[in-house]
Amino acid sequence: MTWSGGSIASDELGVFMFQGRNGKGGALTFKAYQTYSDGSVVEWANAPADANPAPVVTLTDVPMAAAELTDAAAIGQVVAAIAFLDGAGFHALDTAIAGGEIPAGSIGKVNQAAAITGAVKWPSALREDAHALAGNLITLRTAIAAGNASGAADPAKAVHDGAHDLSKKVYAWLGEMGGDHGADASHSH
Repeated sequence: MTWSGGSIASDELGVFMFQGRNGKGGALTFKAYQTYSDGSVVEWANAPADANPAPVVTLTDVPMAAAELTDAAAIGQVVAAIAFLDGAGFHALDTAIAGGEIPAGSIGKVNQAAAITGAVKWPSALREDAHALAGNLITLRTAIAAGNASGAADPAKAVHDGAHDLSKKVYAWLGEMGGDHGADASHSH
């Protein structure tokens, strides 16, 4: 396989992923050839102890059933998203905007939150709240980008309240996923 069609600066990292099946298990060695803009080629095809070793992937048995892997991936996405949202400072943003001020850096914070909230594959128990929050984040972003503090006040409050509501539901859902049906779903600033 060949990846092409762009460039990676010397201070950047390129990640190239693929998915495949191999029923044999064990170690698979891939020879890789890296071509630079000047035409030089580096061969990553040597033994592990040598310079420029070939990439090696060791295949193991699946650690859990497919449904368990799906649940684990969902939990990981939700935990990462809610950790970001809980620390995003929506209370302070809501308070500042309600006072007529749009704090510096607000658009970046709201953009990140909108991107993260929109990218997560939310479980059905959380999806409606997450999609509502994403919509409110987009509305807030538009008002902030226009520099309209009064127009941002209602969406800022909706984002603040929506993030709290989603957070409470996430922690309850996580408790249920872990078997703790009495999990404390409280959240504070």
